[in-house]
Amino acid sequence: MTAVLGAGETDATPLWCAVATRLVSLAVAAELLRLWIPRRNWRTADAMPRGTGFLVWGAFLGLAAASMFTDPLYATEGAPWALAVVAALLVVTGAARRAGAGGTASG
Repeated sequence: MTAVLGAGETDATPLWCAVATRLVSLAVAAELLRLWIPRRNWRTADAMPRGTGFLVWGAFLGLAAASMFTDPLYATEGAPWALAVVAALLVVTGAARRAGAGGTASG
């Protein structure tokens, strides 16, 4: 929700990046709510689908990397690229786990 509200953005953040990060974070929040709300029934709490944790962390780290790319402090360092690579690997791993087995498990 901090990305939806624009926390961490500076005056140097381009408008397209601010809009894109808010849209992506809103989509992630909506997907998590869609998965979580049916599981909160009385005495029927099930586990989230496999790979959800990887997808969420990948999206979060991807949003953090996007904000680092626009910050002049990190412009000359490799930290945004490393974070973006880790985020992409997490998203791909989560998507593969979600597409793989049909059961539910943590992870």
